[in-house]
Amino acid sequence: MSAKVLITGGSGYLGGRLVQALAEEPRFHLRLGARQPLTLKPAWLGEAEIVPLDLLSQEDLHSACRGVRYVIHLAALNEVESLANPEEALLINGLGSLKLLEAAKRAGVERFIYFSTAHVYGSPLAGLITEASLPRPNHPYAITHKVAEDFVLAAHDKKTIQGLVLRLSNGFGAPASAKVKRWTLIVNDLCRQAVTTGKLALTSSGLQWRD
Repeated sequence: MSAKVLITGGSGYLGGRLVQALAEEPRFHLRLGARQPLTLKPAWLGEAEIVPLDLLSQEDLHSACRGVRYVIHLAALNEVESLANPEEALLINGLGSLKLLEAAKRAGVERFIYFSTAHVYGSPLAGLITEASLPRPNHPYAITHKVAEDFVLAAHDKKTIQGLVLRLSNGFGAPASAKVKRWTLIVNDLCRQAVTTGKLALTSSGLQWRD
């Protein structure tokens, strides 16, 4: 019998590609939480089940977690949205993640996988950074992700659920859905400029490092 997996943010930039990969695995039955109803289910979602999910709605959280074995939590405001509205970022990225975690525990979910960010180590990232490096978040995006991390790891330490935190570096490339707009990422931005203008111009400080 396939394991039921709830994925939040499954139609987003990273989540869409993750869903595409997992949809090909017969071991999993995917359930996608969607904040906005999909008028037309994209082909890349495969046989995935789509359920309404407002991270601040207890009813939605209860229904979404019912019968689920694993939760993969990617839904969050991005760095641009978080900077523009830090309070909403704290509400969604922080409190919303906590509410989902608590709902998962009540539903008997086995493992909760949280997708965080390397930005929790601060900016600019310099030198050798490992999991033992001291986090110094200094941006609303990083701060709110660190809040969610702490709740997940605390639950893991208390053995109320298996919690796992992944601190991702920068991604790049085409999203699964054309509706996802991530042109602020430097690699994507330069590719678009090359195609549309035939020129490459930095629109940021130029001090960023990528490996």
